Amino acid sequence: MPLNLDAVGTLSDPAETSWDSKDAILYALGVGSGTDEQAFVTENSIDLDQEVLPTMAVVIPAIGGGMSNLGDFNWAMLVHGEQGVRLHSPSRSAGPSPARPRSPASTTRARAPSW
Repeated sequence: MPLNLDAVGTLSDPAETSWDSKDAILYALGVGSGTDEQAFVTENSIDLDQEVLPTMAVVIPAIGGGMSNLGDFNWAMLVHGEQGVRLHSPSRSAGPSPARPRSPASTTRARAPSW
């Protein structure tokens, strides 16, 4: 089935996913956090609570499969232009989280770009 363009502008079905503190640390390291950002890359430091980078919320719906209403297509052929997230409070370093992704716009190309 191709990309479901009727899903543009709609909310996806609610999805819940969970992660633990190690997932948050791996994400922080994966995007380049280092020793100067210890709150994001450690979980057992004295007098330092673990924090989660706010951008981790962008990948959480993908973990839980919250974009199922977009159809069944080859995700490797998808060009991702931009993405945003609205946080209502700081993310926890571990635990479940509900998500309702929305696809506000979509542009299709009939042929591959000629780079």
